[in-house]
Amino acid sequence: MTLFAYLATPLFVLAIAGHAHARGRGGGWDLLHTYTAAALLAMPCYPLFEFLAATFPPRVEPRLQFARLLAVDHGVPLIAASAASLAVHWFRGRGGKRAPLHAVKLVAALGGFFSVYAILDQFAHHADPSLYRLVLLPMLRLTAVSGTAYLLARAARGTRWWVVAVPAIPCATAAVAYAGTLQQPELAAVGGAALLAMTLPLVFAHSAAEAPDETAA
Repeated sequence: MTLFAYLATPLFVLAIAGHAHARGRGGGWDLLHTYTAAALLAMPCYPLFEFLAATFPPRVEPRLQFARLLAVDHGVPLIAASAASLAVHWFRGRGGKRAPLHAVKLVAALGGFFSVYAILDQFAHHADPSLYRLVLLPMLRLTAVSGTAYLLARAARGTRWWVVAVPAIPCATAAVAYAGTLQQPELAAVGGAALLAMTLPLVFAHSAAEAPDETAA
């Protein structure tokens, strides 16, 4: 299960990139550069997450547990990953023609950030063997990566109001995680699987539909 915590996100990125490439819709080296750049940005960001986690200790009142999960595990990391992804896109387009922001590149950037984040997070929690850290949280982050990539890509293509739905993603994943803290692991597992099942087809279809000349940097 530790391997799932470490490898779920990079393998997911590889699957999306491979699917897009098989349809002639993406440049492999460009996606690798995007993935690596966002992964490197996760390293200097992580001490800020640790400071936030220390501010919200894990043993809080049950009524405050949802707020802690939303802030520490789901909301702030997704905000940072999204900011890093947009920063990579901006920096790589500086000084030349900037390629449009599409789902496959966003998956690579968000996935790169969370790939390194997962490793640092597991080390920081002393290889926490809980089902939440090893299975549920990585699965929920796949939902966050795919859902955010899809919504931001739609927003970048002119339908700006799609970005309004982005905050719903960490709220939904935190709610599923909260069910697990209430000693309802079966409900949490079903909820996590349902969220992932809803976002996967969207990001697979959207990344495969992008024009080849737009995804190549």
